[in-house]
This record gives sequence, C-alpha cells and structure tokens, in this order.
Amino acid sequence: MRHALVLLSCLCLNAMAGELPQRVTIVFDVNRGSLPLGTGTEVLETNGSSYSIVSQTHPAGIVALIPKANIRRESRGMITPQGLRPQQFLDQRGKDKPVVAKFDWSKKLITYEREGNEQSETLPNMAYDRLCIAYNFAFYQPLGNDFQFSMTDGKRLTEYRYLMVGSESLDTPMGKIQTIHWSKQREKQTDRGADIWLASDHYFLPVRIVFTDKDGSRYEQVATQISYQ
Repeated sequence: MRHALVLLSCLCLNAMAGELPQRVTIVFDVNRGSLPLGTGTEVLETNGSSYSIVSQTHPAGIVALIPKANIRRESRGMITPQGLRPQQFLDQRGKDKPVVAKFDWSKKLITYEREGNEQSETLPNMAYDRLCIAYNFAFYQPLGNDFQFSMTDGKRLTEYRYLMVGSESLDTPMGKIQTIHWSKQREKQTDRGADIWLASDHYFLPVRIVFTDKDGSRYEQVATQISYQ
C-alpha cells in the first residue's frame, strides 16, 4: 500500500514538471561524515525544450586550501517526454582542464574528451550524466520502483540500478520535508553507493544526496535553500 501511494503521487509528476519555474537555485551544505566541507550551489534553467544545470562547490576552512576541492560541473541538453537527454557534460577540478562527455544521440555515440585525447563508445537509450540524473525526476518519474540506466562521470559509462525505498519525512535546515527516497543497488560491498531524496512539494527536486565511496566514506549534501525565478 505504501508503494502504491508513492506511485500514485508520482503519476501526477509530468503535469507538475510543466509548471516548473524556468530558473531554480538550490544551495546545499556539503559534508564528509561529520566534517563540514563547505557549500554547493546548483542552478537549473529550462525553456520548455532544453535545460542547463551548473553546479559549483564553495569549499570552506582548511578544505579551501585544496585547489581541486573547487569543482564545477555543467550538464546541458534537451527535455523530452522521457525526461532529460544530455548533450554535453563537463567536470572541472580547480584549474585542471575539464573532462568532457558529448552525447550524439543520432549516431548513438558518447565521446569523452580528456587531456587532449578522445574516446568513443556506444550510447545506450537510457543514459545520463552524474549531474543531471538527480534532476531527471523533476521531468520524468519512472513507473514502478525499479529504475535501470547508464550514467557517465565524463570518463566512462556505468550501469546503475535504483530502487524506490519509499516515502520519508526528512528533517532539513528548511524544515521538515516530505520526500521520495531512491537508493542505488550495490552488487558487492565495495561498490559505490548513492541515495537521493526528492522533495514531493518542490517538483521532486533533490534535497538530500548521499554518496558512499568504496572505502565506506560518506559524502552528503543537504539543501538549505531553494529559490525560484
């Protein structure tokens, strides 16, 4: 029954996505375990047919002394009935040259550009980048509680499987928020983990994201502010 109620609320999502404001800014607190790392700002802009997402970290304290702690990511692409379809993803650490992934949907190829080298591989039908996947739910909610797709970090494609955990009330700096929790399935204990909490009353935008590294380290970002224009 619990999952049935969650799915019923998700069926209303496509209509809600059409009402999503053209510019959304989310500010996050970023932590590693109990250690504050700083803040992050993500800006989503849409015009009905295309989108752009820009993510920028703002390290604080001793972490700010590490050049590569300054991370800028960009995802740009099209909005389709099946959600976001990225065309280009960029990941830059400090002053290093960015890692870039380009999606050619007509040729079914994804091309990686890194340190002056290019490499291509076949592009599957359901593919995202690591930035846009969290925002895809604001435009398309998978039917059922099992979501399988490919995702790139700009260097390679990896197969992912997310399961819907259910509806959860989440305490955040913005107050108590009703969310839907999705969790990445780990085939073995050393696999990286990921969990996303989507705000039911905020267009199913991400308000909490937790990454678990191979060594068990947990990186968490929690929304402190959401603004619309």
